[in-house]
Parts: sequence; structure tokens; C-alpha cells
Amino acid sequence: MNRRDDIMVHLLTQYRAIPTMYRALTGNGPVFFKAAKELASVFQIKPEEVEPFLEPYREQIIYAMQDFRHYVNLIGDIPTFEEAYWPAMDEESKLVKNSAPFKIPWENPVILDIGAGSMPYLKLFQEVNLGIGCYIAVDKRYETHKPPVNSTDTTVVTIASDYAPMFPISKENTIINVLFLANFLHCLEDIDAFFDLVLPSLPSLKIIKILEIKPDWNLDFLFDYHMYEHCKGQRFNLKSAIDVAELTNGTLAVQSLGDFHNMYTIEL
Repeated sequence: MNRRDDIMVHLLTQYRAIPTMYRALTGNGPVFFKAAKELASVFQIKPEEVEPFLEPYREQIIYAMQDFRHYVNLIGDIPTFEEAYWPAMDEESKLVKNSAPFKIPWENPVILDIGAGSMPYLKLFQEVNLGIGCYIAVDKRYETHKPPVNSTDTTVVTIASDYAPMFPISKENTIINVLFLANFLHCLEDIDAFFDLVLPSLPSLKIIKILEIKPDWNLDFLFDYHMYEHCKGQRFNLKSAIDVAELTNGTLAVQSLGDFHNMYTIEL
């Protein structure tokens, strides 16, 4: 990033630390312990060291929190995280500079995208493949947010659910042969359990494509709030991908999508 990007990243991300530091100084019970644990990983100290680490700055932190609260209260139309989430996905997808890993080695693949959101990667599949047989987008947010589907695109099917097994797969969709997971697996505490749940519903599956932010990219960028809340900074990495390949008896290939993302492709 250039200097202007560095400045904007700093300004847009540092405010998130204010409420957490405030809770670590003034909270108790679960509120305190959650804040202390989050800050411990940021400051690279032990959770029990967080409060004495912050104590010399107590007055400044309390003032910053009151200032933060004052200006937030002046803004009446702040979007919720849910409302801001899909636009963030759209912006993040623009960072993909290499679309080749979205290529499927046969025509008209049937793709299941779990956690699809605004479907920002559908256009990349369409760009490098000779037609898409069907693109099945699954996301729990479709229950409350209208999926952004082009009414003329009859190849796209949306389902409001967490995981594929949560809905009945009809006969015409039993030929699902590609599973696509974009910035999804880092959200899970037990990846093995997820695949144990999903794979039996996908007897025709041939390829798993896993798109994740590179593990060495810092959290102060776009999805750091989402990433930190879900995985506390423990990103999906090469070891994670090897574990999935071994679990599924598949062959793993890793490709870079640019500066920020990797695509882990597992052929079954």
C-alpha cells in the first residue's frame, strides 16, 4: 500500500480498540475477560498483564471512550454490521488479481457457494469458465437480506441456511461437483466437523475451492473486525488446507490470487 493507504488504514481501524480497552479497565466477569483476551493478542502479552499495561493510560482511555460515545450518539443512521458486511465483501473481491484459479476443468460446473453473501466471486467463475451449469448460493443472511441476484440469471439459486445439509438437495441439484468456500472456514471452530456434516450430502463432489485471506496479511484491513471476531486472528493457512486435503483424501494445490488472497484447490 502507498502512504495514503497506510494513513487511512490506521485511522479506520484504531477506533476499534477504544471500547475494548475501556472494557478491560472498567468491566468485570465475562466482559472483562473477553476484552483482556482480545488485547493480549494485540499487545502480545498475557491476559492477566493487560489491565496493569493499560492502567497508566486510564484517564486518556476513559476520555477517548466518552468522546467516542458522544460522536456516535450524534450520528443517527449508522449502518449495522450486517448492513455493512456485503459491501465490504464486494470491495475485498476487487483485490483478486488472478482469476485463473477459478477455472473448473469441465464445462457447465454446478457450484455450491456456502457463505456466499453478495456473491462477489460469481463473476470470476463466469469470466474463466465456459458457462456455469448452476450456482447455488447459501447464506443465513438471506433470511433477512434480499440476495443480490440478477433476475435474468437463471443459473443462480439462493438458499437461506447455514450449511448445505440444512436444506433438502433436490434431484436436479445432486450433481453438485464444486464446493466453494470464500473466507468461511476461518469462522469455524471445528473444520473437520463441518466437512463431516457437509460431504455426505455431496456425493458428486469433485473439487473443493477454498479462498482465504493470506495468513501473513495484517488484520488492519477491510475484514479485520470480522476476522478477529470469528477467529481471533488465527487464519486459515497451508497447514489448515493440508488437514482438509487429508480429511477428504484429496490432492492439494495452492495458488495466489494477488497480494491478499490464496486459493486452495482440493481435487477429490
